[in-house]
Amino acid sequence: MVLRLQSILACSFLLLVAGAQAPASETPGALHLRMIQKHPAPALTRLSGREFKWLVDPARLPQAPEAAFAELWSRVEGAAEKAGFVTASRKGAKALKLETAVKEYLDTPGQDLWKQGYVLRVTAKARKGGGLRSVTVKAIHAEFERTMATPLLVQGAPAITEAEGNVGFGREGRLAEYVEKGSTWQVAAEELASLSLGDFGKYMPELLKLGLPASTRLVSTKVYALQVKAGSLTAPGVDPLPVSMEGWSRTEGGPIFLFDLSYRLAGSYYQGAASHEAAERFMTQVLGGELKDLNLPTSGRWGGSKVRALLNRPLSE
Repeated sequence: MVLRLQSILACSFLLLVAGAQAPASETPGALHLRMIQKHPAPALTRLSGREFKWLVDPARLPQAPEAAFAELWSRVEGAAEKAGFVTASRKGAKALKLETAVKEYLDTPGQDLWKQGYVLRVTAKARKGGGLRSVTVKAIHAEFERTMATPLLVQGAPAITEAEGNVGFGREGRLAEYVEKGSTWQVAAEELASLSLGDFGKYMPELLKLGLPASTRLVSTKVYALQVKAGSLTAPGVDPLPVSMEGWSRTEGGPIFLFDLSYRLAGSYYQGAASHEAAERFMTQVLGGELKDLNLPTSGRWGGSKVRALLNRPLSE
């Protein structure tokens, strides 16, 4: 009886030690592990990486954009250091340099493109590209395989097509992730003069197979974007993750109504467990913990997506 009790205690001790030494990345509740369990290899190898997005309440920051970016980054740096992360800021003339763009999200008045799983965006970079416009069409289906199976084939222009995971705070403040796939190409501004579905369908024919006439006029939801490439963050044993911040206003020079901070983890989903764990921990411990007072009050509805907030398309229940 004594020997049996000793054996039980010994086994219990070994299990306790093993559990204590298990890396945090093996925690069953970790988001990247749940994604891998839901989409076993090689499904996620088709993703180029993961982007982590934190929606920030503009009312908690100075009204002037330059001051808002500076204060947000300063607070992030301080909170990151407390949690054992290291941040690196851009130096010299590049430090918190503002980049501007005009972004237009195009759809029918009834958001028929969105309802069929598409987002259409046209971007004009300030003082860059002359009369060129960057066109992006994204597949945003709720189902992973349907998103990945959407062709998004572009004809008549060089295009870049890639898919990535998007991580943000969902309902009840828990990390949530959705996958989107997008194709981007450039056209001359005059080719989009009529803003009809046919203007885009001649480059991406699948848009003309959605049951809408090529003559369908698209309405624009326009935002003026200010972006700052702040620097990077890292943790022991993890490569630096580039960090950027962006604010949207409805008029040129107007007050910012949507604000976010994002960072990107590139590479394979099935490798670099420490990097995935660190990126998720920064989101929950630093942004959602130490800096939770800066969180956009309605962020749980949008999963980190400014576009969902702009177009009032909340996450499904």
